[in-house]
Amino acid sequence: MESTSSFSFLQQEDELRILNFPELATIWDDVGFDQIPPPKCIDLGDNKNGKIPKKLEKNIIEDQLKKKRLHREVERQRRQEISTLYASLRSVLPPQHIKGKRSTTDQIDEAAKYIRYVQNNIKELGIKIENLKRWSTKNESEKGNPSKILPVVNVNVTVQTCSAGVEVLISTSGDILALSRITQLLHQQGLTVVSCSFTKFDGRLLYTIQSE
Repeated sequence: MESTSSFSFLQQEDELRILNFPELATIWDDVGFDQIPPPKCIDLGDNKNGKIPKKLEKNIIEDQLKKKRLHREVERQRRQEISTLYASLRSVLPPQHIKGKRSTTDQIDEAAKYIRYVQNNIKELGIKIENLKRWSTKNESEKGNPSKILPVVNVNVTVQTCSAGVEVLISTSGDILALSRITQLLHQQGLTVVSCSFTKFDGRLLYTIQSE
């Protein structure tokens, strides 16, 4: 009897809603009250007063605290990794590029500028290396004209990059090379000689010229 009156009250309440919203009448007629799924409720066990049991409440609080601690730890590690990366970036930048740049944004901007500068410098050095290689090949093909080649025989020239910029390795079995001619050719390519040395090994003279 009690459930009938409860259902009657629900039906009356819904009739009032339908009266205010006539467009819902068709929906209620098609669905019916017996097809409406019951609301999902949390199982509180034997608790009759509707309050969350202390044990369950404690588990919920501990779970929330665990998630917060995990989030803080992940964030701490992320910041530490970023700080390490910033320090590594500053260590490879020349001092003049980070002098007076205290903020991280300014340092990143300077790093980007320095990277573009190095990229352009590498391209220019590559062009100069190719020119020197063509020059050495040209000397090999012009051996019949003494005025256009160095007064030596059996010369091998190798051009490669080094820490200073460009390194020229010359190996010859003839007389001592005229280094002034070689440095002149390097200057024509926009290179400045920073060191020059030679040694004798296995009957050949080996020259090492570094330029920037």
